[in-house]
Amino acid sequence: MSIIPQYCFPFLDNHKNRDIFENKDFFIQVFEGQGVSASSLDFDKGGIMKAVRLLWASKYYGIIILFSSLLLPSQGCMKLENVPLVWKPTTEYQRKFKVIVWPGLEKVTIRIPTFADRRKNPQLIGENRESQSKILPVVTKENVPEFITANIVNLLERIGLQVIDADKESDFILKGEVKNFFVTETNVYTGDVSLRVELINKEGKTVWFGVTTGADRRFGRSYKLENYYEVLSDSLQEAVYKMVLNDSFMKALRNEK
Repeated sequence: MSIIPQYCFPFLDNHKNRDIFENKDFFIQVFEGQGVSASSLDFDKGGIMKAVRLLWASKYYGIIILFSSLLLPSQGCMKLENVPLVWKPTTEYQRKFKVIVWPGLEKVTIRIPTFADRRKNPQLIGENRESQSKILPVVTKENVPEFITANIVNLLERIGLQVIDADKESDFILKGEVKNFFVTETNVYTGDVSLRVELINKEGKTVWFGVTTGADRRFGRSYKLENYYEVLSDSLQEAVYKMVLNDSFMKALRNEK
């Protein structure tokens, strides 16, 4: 049997799972359930966490595999590389922020070209930083600005704004840049989305610009792709609806000063 790569065991340095490993009775029960005498291990010298590390290179690797089914990242030993982008919101932000479109905007048309990407690493969308010695990346194979733009269009259409094809004439153009689209996982998942947005009228004049941001925090299973999708989606939703709720943005759409 091949040895499992150590990067698959971020829980060894992860305080989210520390309570389990500090439970001596639980640990002994698992060992004895596998036919191993826990009395052969010195739990008091160095602690349980040290015992688990010693097991890494020992004949008890079968027990490590058992632990992996409970505590390892849900994708097992697979790094999250070349993953697709999936829209998976969990919060109804439109309802949460009581987003409405003011009367008179139903006939206003907006074009939204694909946002420009200003991030340093275009494919990197997240990192697991539970282990201080091994950072696990989340890398997508898809175009992040296209994904963001498509979902901005969907969100604006849901609240009643009329978004038309990017190659047609419209009352306004909404241009943007992706400054950040990222999730950092430590003891919790933390999402951060930052967009620089510019609203241009049909005469080519910028009538509004600003930076809108969204964030999300939640607990979840370690290095789980679904949790990254949820946090990114909810962070983007918040950024879009905060822009819509910006009073000066809506005044610009209504040609008000």
